[in-house]
Amino acid sequence: MNDEFQSVAELIRELEALRSELAELKAVSAERDLWEADLRENEERYRQLVDTMPDAVVVHREGIVLFANRAAAHMIGAEAADQLIGRPILPFIHPDDRERVLQRIRQALEGVGLPIVDHRLIRFDGALVEAETHPTRVSFGGALAVQSILRDVTKMTRAERSVRALLDATLEATFLIEPNGTILAANQALAQALGRTEAELVGLDIYTLLKPDLAESRRAYNDEVVRTGQPVQYEDERDGRYFSHSIYPVTDNRGRVTALAIYAHDITGLKRTEQALRESEERYRLLAEHTRDVIWTLDADYRFNYISPSIRYLRGLEPEEAMRESIEETMTPESFRKVQEVIARRSDQAARGEAYEVDYIEIQQYHQDGSLVWVEVAAQPIWDAMRRLAGVRGVSRDITERKKLEAQLLQSQKLEAIGRLAGGVAHDFNNILTVIRGSTEFLLDSTPADDPSRGDLESIQRAGDRAADLTRQLLAFSGRQILQPRVMNPNLLVSGIARMLRRLVGEDVELSLDLAPDIAPVLLDPGQIEQVILNLVINAREAMPDGGQLTIGSANVMLNEQEALAFSKLGAGAYVELSVRDTGIGLDAETRAHIFDPFFTTKEMGYGLGLATVYGIVAQSGGTITVESTPGAGTTFRVYLPALNQSAPRQAAPTVEETPRGGHEAVLVVEDEEGVLNMICRALREKGYTVFPAAHGEEALQILRERPGAIQLVLTDVVMPGRANGRQMVEALQALSPGLKVLFMSGYPGETIAHHHVLDDGLSFIAKPFTMAALLRKMRDVLDE
Repeated sequence: MNDEFQSVAELIRELEALRSELAELKAVSAERDLWEADLRENEERYRQLVDTMPDAVVVHREGIVLFANRAAAHMIGAEAADQLIGRPILPFIHPDDRERVLQRIRQALEGVGLPIVDHRLIRFDGALVEAETHPTRVSFGGALAVQSILRDVTKMTRAERSVRALLDATLEATFLIEPNGTILAANQALAQALGRTEAELVGLDIYTLLKPDLAESRRAYNDEVVRTGQPVQYEDERDGRYFSHSIYPVTDNRGRVTALAIYAHDITGLKRTEQALRESEERYRLLAEHTRDVIWTLDADYRFNYISPSIRYLRGLEPEEAMRESIEETMTPESFRKVQEVIARRSDQAARGEAYEVDYIEIQQYHQDGSLVWVEVAAQPIWDAMRRLAGVRGVSRDITERKKLEAQLLQSQKLEAIGRLAGGVAHDFNNILTVIRGSTEFLLDSTPADDPSRGDLESIQRAGDRAADLTRQLLAFSGRQILQPRVMNPNLLVSGIARMLRRLVGEDVELSLDLAPDIAPVLLDPGQIEQVILNLVINAREAMPDGGQLTIGSANVMLNEQEALAFSKLGAGAYVELSVRDTGIGLDAETRAHIFDPFFTTKEMGYGLGLATVYGIVAQSGGTITVESTPGAGTTFRVYLPALNQSAPRQAAPTVEETPRGGHEAVLVVEDEEGVLNMICRALREKGYTVFPAAHGEEALQILRERPGAIQLVLTDVVMPGRANGRQMVEALQALSPGLKVLFMSGYPGETIAHHHVLDDGLSFIAKPFTMAALLRKMRDVLDE
């Protein structure tokens, strides 16, 4: 019985123990339920809070997205954040940036605090987003995870690039510093001034790069801007140079100054001018009265209250006369609009309290004689104590001659560009013309005078001649034609073509010659100078539709240094002046400015090559050409050519156009263009020559080796295929056969031929395109020498 009671008691104790354990479990379960409820509530508050954040928030574990807010979905181009849950993060990171981002994530999991990482995100649509990511270790869902806060910095990155471009485009020193003086950014102008690179400057203390006293004064101005948040302008001096500084505060969203933008402008010239003016009014007036530049001042209504006497040189007026004019009356409408724009801009700057600079502008003003004068104006506004405009002071400089030189340079550049184009096609075109003209000659020689087709052949011949002339003109105005100059008397040349010129101009134009009797000789290509005179006479004739007077003159002139400066590419010395003067309709300023431009014409059917050709021939001959003209008062062209220090020939060399003679000599013809080679060989054979054709230098050498001493003349192209050009090949041929005569030919422009030295003294040359008759005459001359 006792044993039974004992067993019951034990069971009761065990039951009580179980009840106690059950109560404890219920308490723990209730506590866990409360904890889970709090956790769910905290997570919900976290989600609600994070979803309202402007920055993207992504929670991920082992590279898989567990949570993303609405901003993250927007950044990545998803319609909803749920589209990101469960996706791997790597495909959203640019391949070049993945390793760097993963390294930061691993370090975040290890609890290492590191700076933000910059990288590129790939949106759903494939577009790239510049982003900053800050990864941190967090507990999410009861386990360790990484929370990444991302910010779209695409616009900021673009803005930084734009700021950098703006800095680099600024010629004056411009830089950005922290309030303590650390350089954040700098442009090239500052780097050059301090003898450093832009990269070297970033991170340096700007004050350590300056002398102590200068550093302290500039620090004081910078500190003032940091303290007040207002921009400051001041001037100071460094190493003898004066600078105007503008300091602008850069603030954050709470208005705190986080950086200073500084612009430093070198105003040394202005300060020196001001200093000179302050030193002595008398010295100022003496300077104003003895300089060619015009010094002037305006009042607040832009009326002159002082003009220096140099206005006489600039505009042909007395100072008292000029002061009665308004500024609008002194200049062209376009120039006045330019001045008004400057005035409006400076007035706006003054109203905002901004620093001002000296303005440099170029305008056109009226001279008393009606002509226009180019003027460079340096103007500075004068402000009163209330920062209101009190007047303007400035200096005007005559830059008319500089503008002329700039126009001449532009003209030369145009000719250079078109000349390169013309020279590039001249060789092939001249070869084509040689075949066309040669074939036409053969057909005409074999066609009876009464044959109906002869007229067509003559038309082809004339067209070929015109095409050859056009090629020469293109090369002439570009200065790339082949010149063969000789010492000549320019008076004899003019007199020799005077009869032809009189027929050309007609009976209603009176042509007269005014030639200096003691004219100096010149070294020129007679045919090209004839072309110059002919083109100028044609131009003059067209300027006198109702007739008039045309005078061709010559004179010896001596240009000093100052006079020579007025002409492009001329030095001081003796020159022969050839002039063509007409009493025609004249030229206005706009036409004079473009008169020598290629393809510029005022004629309905003109090509615009005549005067451009003249310009090119004269320039290539070492001279220059000028034009003087006034509408309604005629035009004078003056050609200046270098004079030789010797007596001019008294008689022109006779030119007889004889029928080409043949011969029985053996001729080696070297030409890589098959059509030209066949044409020449046929023409020579018909005139009795023995002809050996060769397509290149190696073949020519082989022919000569097989026939030593049997060949009397080599007719060869200059530019040949293979390693050896025509000149080099000829030297090899003459080594095999001393005494072998040579005639060079080429369709390349003059500068290319000159490079191969085939125009040197003692060498014979004929330019393509040539007629077969001209080639035969030239060959006969070489063989008979």
